[in-house]
Amino acid sequence: MTPPSQFQKLMVFRVGNAYLALPIATIMRVLPAVEVLADSGLLHLDGSALPLINLHTYLGQRRESPCILIVATPQNERWGLGVDDPPDLLDVTADMYQALSPTQRQKSSFPLAAAVSHLMVTPQGLTIFILDLSALLNIVG
Repeated sequence: MTPPSQFQKLMVFRVGNAYLALPIATIMRVLPAVEVLADSGLLHLDGSALPLINLHTYLGQRRESPCILIVATPQNERWGLGVDDPPDLLDVTADMYQALSPTQRQKSSFPLAAAVSHLMVTPQGLTIFILDLSALLNIVG
């Protein structure tokens, strides 16, 4: 899981009713879906074919993703993640989020709980699930 010290800036995005976040360092590009050619789970971008994951599918929803996040793993593997909206940048400090224990992840009803490293509740009461990219790709890949 990503150490909390790396959470200085998060990119927060929506998938259905869920608000998810990834550390800004993992997001390489943000593209409207109309600008990319996608077929059969592959995204054709800059002469390469990248795996394309529609996160709605993993949240039990049947809908297209109007926005694509191009993410990169520490091993420099690139993936496309389908989300609802372009992400918002959020500056955070360690006191704004809490780690989820393995027990909390197992008991959670959230479909992507195994990929959630931390949880954050904004002053407005919005719950944001901070994802571990490697764990997410293990689930969806």
